[in-house]
Amino acid sequence: MPFLTKLDPNAQIKGSRDPLGLQGIWTGLGRRIVSNLTTVSTSVSDFAATMLGYAFVEQLENDNSAVEIFLRWEQWAAYSRVHRHSGSVVRGVERVRARLNENSSVVISAARQHQILSNQKTYGLWGLYSMPSRECGLIEHRSPRLTDDARVFVEREYWPRLQSSAGLRAKKLAEVLSRTHYKIDLDGAQKQLVSAIADLLATPPHRQFTSGERDFYTEHLLYRTPQQQRAVNTMPKELALGGTALTPALLQSWSRRAESKDPDLAMKLKDVLVAESVLAPIACLFSRLLGCDGRPLRDVVADLNKEWGQAFSKLDLDTFDELRGAIREAAGKRQGSDIKWLAVAHAMQQADYKALIGLLCEINASVMDHRGGARWINIENGKVKVHAFEAPRPLPSANDLANLWEHSYFLDSLATVTATLQG
Repeated sequence: MPFLTKLDPNAQIKGSRDPLGLQGIWTGLGRRIVSNLTTVSTSVSDFAATMLGYAFVEQLENDNSAVEIFLRWEQWAAYSRVHRHSGSVVRGVERVRARLNENSSVVISAARQHQILSNQKTYGLWGLYSMPSRECGLIEHRSPRLTDDARVFVEREYWPRLQSSAGLRAKKLAEVLSRTHYKIDLDGAQKQLVSAIADLLATPPHRQFTSGERDFYTEHLLYRTPQQQRAVNTMPKELALGGTALTPALLQSWSRRAESKDPDLAMKLKDVLVAESVLAPIACLFSRLLGCDGRPLRDVVADLNKEWGQAFSKLDLDTFDELRGAIREAAGKRQGSDIKWLAVAHAMQQADYKALIGLLCEINASVMDHRGGARWINIENGKVKVHAFEAPRPLPSANDLANLWEHSYFLDSLATVTATLQG
């Protein structure tokens, strides 16, 4: 039976609404540079918690479900982290805080009513960190097992610290996780173990990484491929130190810094820059169109001419044309998508906003038909007809377009992890 509750902001996954198929394009271009991270796998502490979860699965799977063991460990870790360090950000933080505000005693169980997310398996660490952990070389691809590197690391870095901090209680943690239902008092008998887990999974400034941790995570999360290592080492300092969002200007600087060390990387960064100069404004425009139901097309076109005018006259069509292969791959069986996107770029450059709107309607219809759904928008009798209405979104001004950045390309994830480990 479905039920409504307050939305956990950490359960939201970007890109779930993708009416133009933009996600396939930017992810394809991003994967040419960043091979292992996703838009949500940006927490080193969550990678650590994931490895520990799989370590417990290895110990206990003969007697229990691997997923249930992992979910119980994730709950224990989340409650410990938030209880010990109130500012901790964990998946399921809203439910964790709400339950801790009521009582320091909580139930550890994989049962739906005790999960810390509406669907903890999907939206928690198991669902969101397992794949990137495999791509980072932490988890085996074909079994729920740590890789040899990860196992050695956990046995060297984490088990001894848990034992020394929590004493004999740490040895009983696996036994507790084997139970289908267990109640813990975070201020009671388990307090020492709770503190040990929280401190182990804390992030700066609550604690600093050891040299062994820093080396291990740098190798597996940042330097996963030689090119990714060069991407990290040529990253502008503003990004590498954290607190600065990715912008076209920073990406252009990044590409220039990479030219002498890796011309191929520099080219791929430039490709991202050119792609986003098209995709970002289009994402904003389509969102705006969804709020234009019933408006005459000529009025919408007039607004665009007033708002943007010749803002795209210097668009790099040659480079965008070279991206057609990536666009075709992203489109799958949707024939001619690369041609339509090239036409979109041409219409932007020529400020032909009537043609541009028509092309976006065609692309949306093709994307939704491929998914077995209905188009969101079309033009009927000279008016915009919206089938998936949304509140109108203000368009960025022509002056703001130069700094517009809407998509990830996984570069922001790489920058976040870099700042955590090297900042």
